[in-house]
Amino acid sequence: MPETAAGERVIEIVEGDTRDLTDLCLRLGNARDYAGEEREVGEAVVSWLADAGIETRLQRISETSVNALGVLRGNGDRAAGGRSLILNAHMDTQGAPPAGGAASERRLRGARAEDGLLYGNGLANDKAQLASRLIALRAIARAGVRLA
Repeated sequence: MPETAAGERVIEIVEGDTRDLTDLCLRLGNARDYAGEEREVGEAVVSWLADAGIETRLQRISETSVNALGVLRGNGDRAAGGRSLILNAHMDTQGAPPAGGAASERRLRGARAEDGLLYGNGLANDKAQLASRLIALRAIARAGVRLA
């Protein structure tokens, strides 16, 4: 597939994935994500990547802290200029749980959608960016783009 057509196909797929992007933002934005306690987010990322057919693994740092890795392999020919594509986002949000219990935590930190907009501290602090990268990665795979 020519580069221009491949790029247009990726954009077309991304534009059709608005509902999936919103759902993924809410899923990640409502997962426990305090610094050193981001395992729930990491497990959600790995599960989503696996469902998308993308190679993935969870790298354990501690019982509560992880890295989530997803790999979309290219042709692997470094001699021909092949390189790796790395998309990066952090999964934790600074701070400790707020006083006041679960209701207070949801109000102060939870992700929500209202009138076509997304809100939430965890979304602003990288879960929305992480979700957009995951949607883009899946679109590249779905478009059949073979990375160099």
